[in-house]
Amino acid sequence: MVGGSTISNTSAAFRSALFTATRALFNQNYDQGANELVWPQFCTLVESTTDTEQYPWLGENPSIKEWLAERQHEGLEGFDYSLKNKNWEATLDIDMNDVEDEKWGMIKLRVSELGYSATYGQDQYVADIVNDAINGGHAYGYCFDGKPMFATNHNWSQASASQSNLRSGSNTGKLDITYGEANIKAAITAFKKFRNSKGRLIGGRPNVLMVSSQDIWDVRRILNSTGMIIATGGTAGSLVTTDRGNLNPLYGSGLTVIENQWLDDGHGVLMQTSGPLRPFIFQMRKRPYFTSQDNENTSAAAFERRVLSYGLAGRWAAGFGPWFKAIAFDGT
Repeated sequence: MVGGSTISNTSAAFRSALFTATRALFNQNYDQGANELVWPQFCTLVESTTDTEQYPWLGENPSIKEWLAERQHEGLEGFDYSLKNKNWEATLDIDMNDVEDEKWGMIKLRVSELGYSATYGQDQYVADIVNDAINGGHAYGYCFDGKPMFATNHNWSQASASQSNLRSGSNTGKLDITYGEANIKAAITAFKKFRNSKGRLIGGRPNVLMVSSQDIWDVRRILNSTGMIIATGGTAGSLVTTDRGNLNPLYGSGLTVIENQWLDDGHGVLMQTSGPLRPFIFQMRKRPYFTSQDNENTSAAAFERRVLSYGLAGRWAAGFGPWFKAIAFDGT
């Protein structure tokens, strides 16, 4: 019985009904998982139409100014950034005996989980990019200015002053209960002081703090306590703390906290996600779709190993938006 109908498991009609039912299950559970994705909360979604997308517009935009005589024309900065789409797949092999014996309940569960867990791969992929960038790596490329996404020496030209969007070392990159409050305040201040190539303030407005599962509870307490968290004893790293008074300057700051379980312990990113351009890009060429090799008369896997194959395929890539839209904490 497949999808409520009883069909001979040796017929083409059975195989067609099995594919239709499994595809529906896959799509239903993928949609459910997609509603729980983390990356849409901090990535700009770009619908891709080709193998590689070019992003010459990632630099600064002209700022509005008083119109005194003629317009002051400004072109795109000479930055070159591109993202090449990657192929993705996940494949589930089902023993032909299970199909022939109509073990539909087991097949249903496995295909449902395949659809639901497909979204995990997207979140893990984006988190790998973020983690590598926070660690100073460039396994996934560089930012549009040729520097790692998180660096202490971003600049608009050789003549402009360096600007840092990485908090690291001497406890400045920690988000725990001991150091988190001071570090978050310092990062917010630094974010608002980022300047463009002309030395003018960009106008950064950080509104999201993404943290690892290790720091989520401390960060929530830091931001949601009405009183300041004050050390009352102990030693550095293991202070006894208490909430006292209505003094916490971060309470009501408007920061939205995102827990990203795929982030490395100690990692965090303060971001501006308002507006059309976010600090990370998710480039979608082809959304995950369900496919199969389930004809035992034509499938090589069925002939050689007595298995029918069901799976997903898709094409997408992820990368970096403007560095001045984010400041990272590396946990040190």
